[in-house]
Amino acid sequence: MELKRYYLMRENEYKTSTWIQWCPGCGNYGILSAFLKALKELAIAPEKLVIVGSIGYASRIFYYIQGK
Repeated sequence: MELKRYYLMRENEYKTSTWIQWCPGCGNYGILSAFLKALKELAIAPEKLVIVGSIGYASRIFYYIQGK
């Protein structure tokens, strides 16, 4: 099954190398951390992940997570 291939991925393997532009202490770090944890637990392959953002700094999350 294809999902088993990604089951062993670590949270940091979903992250990009892009510098995070949020202010220290910003709540968006918690959202990013929870999102990365959920990706790992759900074993979602980066090439099957689509993230859509709106406006504001929270929408920058798709720059920090590998996906399409």
